[in-house]
Amino acid sequence: MYKKSIAVADLQFGMYIAELDRPWTETPFVFQGFFLQSERQLQALREFCRQVFVDVGRSDVRSIIAPAATPSATPAFAIHGNAGYTPQTELAHEIEAAGALYSQTCKALEELVQPLEKGGAASLDGREVQRLVNALADSVIRNPDALLLLSKLREAGAPAHARALQVCVYMMVFGRFLQREPDDIRLLGLLGLLQDVGKARLPAPLLQKHGKLTAEESETLKRHVELSAHILDITAGLPAKLGKLALLHHERQDGSGYPRGLRGYQIGLHGSSAAICDAYDALLAPPPYGEIPRSAPRAVHPLHGRFSRGQRGGAHFG
Repeated sequence: MYKKSIAVADLQFGMYIAELDRPWTETPFVFQGFFLQSERQLQALREFCRQVFVDVGRSDVRSIIAPAATPSATPAFAIHGNAGYTPQTELAHEIEAAGALYSQTCKALEELVQPLEKGGAASLDGREVQRLVNALADSVIRNPDALLLLSKLREAGAPAHARALQVCVYMMVFGRFLQREPDDIRLLGLLGLLQDVGKARLPAPLLQKHGKLTAEESETLKRHVELSAHILDITAGLPAKLGKLALLHHERQDGSGYPRGLRGYQIGLHGSSAAICDAYDALLAPPPYGEIPRSAPRAVHPLHGRFSRGQRGGAHFG
C-alpha cells in the first residue's frame, strides 16, 4: 500500500482516507478508512484534522492528479466547460476510421521531422496538420477509446513522432473529460502533437540516450522548448498563439519548471494540460523516452506534487 500525506485543504473527492493525524476514536468517523465522497465528510476532516494519509492505490486516479478542492480557490482542472459528451459510435466502428487517420498523421509528422533532423527548414504544412488534428479530435469526441487503444501500440524504439501523436491523443481525451468545446479540444491536440517538434534540431544520440543525463546534456535538452516555439511561430497555417503555448509544457505548478519558472495560474489550462500529459506519457513510455514502463496508477504517483497547487516533489521530465 502506497500512502501519501496530504493536507486536508488539498483533498479531492475519490481519495481513500487511510489514516488521520489523530486517533480515529477522537473523531466522529465510524469506519477506520473510507472513500471521500461527500461534503459532510470533508467538513468533518477540516474540523478535526490538518493532515491525513491517502492510500494512493485505492484512490480514484483523477483525484490524485487533480488540484486542491478548497472552497476559496478554483481548481486548475475543474470541469471548465459544459459541452457534455457521450459516446456517439461503437468502438469497433470508430477504430477503423481512427486507424486511417492515425496512419496519415504519423506520415505527416515523419515528413515534417526529416528535414529538421538534417538541419533544413521545416516543411510543415500547417493547414494540412490542422486538418488531420481536427479529424482526430472529431474521433475523440465521438468515442475516445479508439485512438487511446491505437496509441497504446507504440513499442520500444518507435520514432519520436509516435510519442508526439500519443501526447496529442492524451491531450484531446483530457480536454473532452474537462468538457471543453470542440475547437479547444482541437487546439489541445495540435499543441500536444507539435510542442516537442524542436527536439528534431537536437543531436540524435542525446535523444536516444538511456540512463541519466549529465548537467550539460540536460541544459541542451531544455533548448527544445524555445526551438519548438520558434518553429511554430514561423510556420504558416498554425494558430498564432501555438508557439507561446508550446513554451509552457515544462513549467510546473510549484515553480520548478522551465524555461521561466512560472507558477500556478501563470501557466494556464493549456500549458498545465500539456505538462501533465507530456510527463504522464514519459512515465508510461518504453526507453529511451521513459525508464521502466509503468502502469497508469503507478505513473501518476510522482506527478501529484508537481502538477497540483502548493505541493512539491516528484521527478523532472525532459
